[in-house]
Amino acid sequence: MKQMVVEIENDNVSRIFPLSEESERVQWMPGVSVLLSDTDVTKDFNREAMLADKIRPLLAETKIVDYIASNMNEVIMQKKWVVFRLFPFDFTEMQPYSATKLAILR
Repeated sequence: MKQMVVEIENDNVSRIFPLSEESERVQWMPGVSVLLSDTDVTKDFNREAMLADKIRPLLAETKIVDYIASNMNEVIMQKKWVVFRLFPFDFTEMQPYSATKLAILR
């Protein structure tokens, strides 16, 4: 897990970059942010299905996370992305709790 800044403009991810210093414009949100391409998200998404089918496998794939982190701008430009916030999140087990809420950030 890395601390990254996600900029959202017009309901789309416009830029992602490493958090190097805190600024007054940063809005801290506890939990984990997960980016899914808009083709992976249905309008009436089901929380349990999203966690099981899309999000849990991503959390287990550290190679994917490392690749995306090192090629962020290139990856962002290829698709439209939706940002989900998972809170609370179990950082010991690196997985959502059964009570974890899943919300789309806009």
